[in-house]
Amino acid sequence: MRLLVVAPGLHPPWTEGRKNFLRDLLPLLQEQCRVHLLSTAGKDGVMSSLPGMGHESCAHSTVGVLAYSRLASRLLRLISELRPDVVLHFPFGTFDGPRGLFNRYSIRSIHRTSARAGVPCLTILYSMTGGDLHALAEKAAPLACTPTHEWSGLVVHPGIRTDAFPLRGTAPDARRLLFMAGGQPDSSRYLDYILKERGLMEILNAGEMLAGKGFRLSIAIPLLRYPGRLAQLRMHLARLCPQLPVELHHEVKPQELLSNHGIYLFPYRRNLRAFIPTSVIEAMAMGVPVLLSALPMFRPLLGDPRLRCASYSPGDPASLARETIRLAEHWDETVELALARAHALREQWDVACSARQVLELAERFRAGTA
Repeated sequence: MRLLVVAPGLHPPWTEGRKNFLRDLLPLLQEQCRVHLLSTAGKDGVMSSLPGMGHESCAHSTVGVLAYSRLASRLLRLISELRPDVVLHFPFGTFDGPRGLFNRYSIRSIHRTSARAGVPCLTILYSMTGGDLHALAEKAAPLACTPTHEWSGLVVHPGIRTDAFPLRGTAPDARRLLFMAGGQPDSSRYLDYILKERGLMEILNAGEMLAGKGFRLSIAIPLLRYPGRLAQLRMHLARLCPQLPVELHHEVKPQELLSNHGIYLFPYRRNLRAFIPTSVIEAMAMGVPVLLSALPMFRPLLGDPRLRCASYSPGDPASLARETIRLAEHWDETVELALARAHALREQWDVACSARQVLELAERFRAGTA
C-alpha cells in the first residue's frame, strides 16, 4: 500500500506530543507500506530522523496561509506523481479563535484536493483544543480522533514507544512530586499559559499545605533556561509557597525525572475537546502514580477500570493537596495500582498498536469497505 502523509510543522524541537507521536509512528508505517511525507518546515529544516523515507517540505518560516497554499498545491502534484492509495492527514490541534478557523479550512482543503484526485483522505486528530468534533467530522469525513468523551467515531490511540519508557524499579520517595511542561519560547505569555492553563499555579497555591506534610516539588520546563522566565517563576514561588522545597530544571529528560519522583502531577485547568497528554501516558507506562484534574477530556483514563488514575476537583488547590497526601499516606497501595495500570496501558497505548489502527483504517478506505 502506498501512503502519502501530510503533516504540517514536523520539525525540531521534539517537545510536542503530536510531533513525537509522528516521529515514532512513521517508521512503523514505513515497515509495512511505501510512505512519502509532505510537511511544512521552519528554519530547522524538515524531519531528518527517517532515513529512506521520501519527503518534501514546503519550507516557510511560519505556518500560515502561504505555507498551507503551498502544501495543497504540492499535494495535488504528489498525488499525480506518486499515485498513493490513501492520504493520511495529521493536522494541528488548534481549533480556537482565528487559528481554529484557518485549521478547519486547511483540513477541508486537504480533503477536497484528495477527493479531486480520486484518492481517499483520512484526517487523524492527535488533539482538538475546542470546536465541534462532530461538525468537523461531517465536513471532513472520514476523520479519526484520539479517544475522547462523547465520541463514537473512528479512534486512533496516540501511542508511545513503551520500550523507551520501561517500568521503573523500586518506587522513590512518595513525597517527591514532579510537574513537567514542554514550553520552549522565551515568552512571559507562554509562562503565564503554563501557570494558568497547564495548572502549575494550582500546585503553587497548594504548596504550603504540601510543605506542611513534607513534600518537595520539581518543576521541569525548557523555558526556564531563560533568566527572565526563571526570575518570574521564582517570584511566584516566593509569594505563594515560600516553605515548599522546589527544584527547577530546564533540561527535561522525562525518563530520568519520572524514575526519580514519587507522583506526577498533571493539573490541567481547561477542558479541551480531545487531548490525552503524551507525558501522562509515559508516566503511566513506567508505573508512576499520576494525579489528574477530573476534566471530561481525561475520561478515557479516569473511566476505564484498568487505567483509572487518581483525580482531584479542577480549580481546587485544597482538593489537589488532599489527594496528593492520600496517595502518599497509602503508598504501597498507590504503587501497586500504578504498576497494574502500567501493564494494562502498555497493551493499548504502544505506538505499534497505533500503527496497526492506522493501517487497518487505511486498508478499509483503500478497499472502499469503510
